[in-house]
Amino acid sequence: MRLFSVLVICVSIGFFSSCSSDEAPISSLCPTIDEADQTALFEFYKDELIIPAYTQAVSDVQVLKSGLDNFLNNPSTDNLLDVQNQFKTAYLSWEYAEPFYFGPAEDQLIEDHFNYFPIDMENLQLAIQNGFDSDLTEKYDRGFPAMDYLLFNGSESEIIEALTQSDVRTYLLANIENMESRIVAVEEAWRGSFGASFVANTGKADGASLSQIINTYNRHFETIKRNRIGLPSGILTLGFKQPQVVEGFYSAMSLELAKASVAASSAYFYGHVGGTDAHRSIYSLLNDLELLSGNERLADKMDAEIKVFANHLDDINGTLDYAVEFETETINELYQSMSGFVVLAKTDMPTALCISITYVDNPSDSD
Repeated sequence: MRLFSVLVICVSIGFFSSCSSDEAPISSLCPTIDEADQTALFEFYKDELIIPAYTQAVSDVQVLKSGLDNFLNNPSTDNLLDVQNQFKTAYLSWEYAEPFYFGPAEDQLIEDHFNYFPIDMENLQLAIQNGFDSDLTEKYDRGFPAMDYLLFNGSESEIIEALTQSDVRTYLLANIENMESRIVAVEEAWRGSFGASFVANTGKADGASLSQIINTYNRHFETIKRNRIGLPSGILTLGFKQPQVVEGFYSAMSLELAKASVAASSAYFYGHVGGTDAHRSIYSLLNDLELLSGNERLADKMDAEIKVFANHLDDINGTLDYAVEFETETINELYQSMSGFVVLAKTDMPTALCISITYVDNPSDSD
């Protein structure tokens, strides 16, 4: 679900300080970050996180495209199983590219074409009947969610029968070709002129690379909290639970995808998956600057909170949609711990770095 760039929300340091997570002041205000340190950070993110994530996603989407072609030309139970497994692999790979929604990814509207969920069944049927339109946006009728439904809804024989209908076949091929062309364009841009300009774009102004990193890190985390947890659970809908709106509902991948999205967010913060020892990262920057929130190191507080909500996520059994229905206490604890982390990430961290948050807030995001 897209969040749009807007004018700066917090326009003064005084405002930032007033919405801090602690009574004590946040330090240090407007620290100096050497240009060489910034370019080293940006180059690390480009070469070690962003390009590898897109390269893997491109590869897995192309494998999925090949498998889909093979199935449509030779429909069988074995070939259906192959393309279902290829779909799962590609969907999980996408989770690690999804956080970097700026520059070429935003130019390609990559989120819209890859992972706007839940699927809108009416719009999907219209797209199948009328033909796939790659220029349409915000229809919730394409990308992984559409394939999640088409590849997994029904028995094997029902799925094979549905997928081999001419209009569904045409739609599936157009959808995967659209996905491939867009993600290839993003990867090529990062390997080319945009990647070079990203490394050189130092400073703290809106649109500078540090601002893009801090903003997209926060934006991505809030989509996890809201779209994957808050909306299905009923926390944001007056207690009305909607387990069917989880990501990957039909393939039963909801929990696996949620864990991958959290792992991708953590990789963005730490500089890699599974730890805190990357040489360059948001975490290392906060540590090197010795920034505080209250009387504690901000990096340590954020690290501790990440472990808390990751543990809550690990406490979930089965699928996420099952947990939404039957593990209410665990889901509520997960959501509340993620809400607490948002205060650190979206208020304390930008305040300490003097970086403006420049995307639209959702009223629920501070809940």
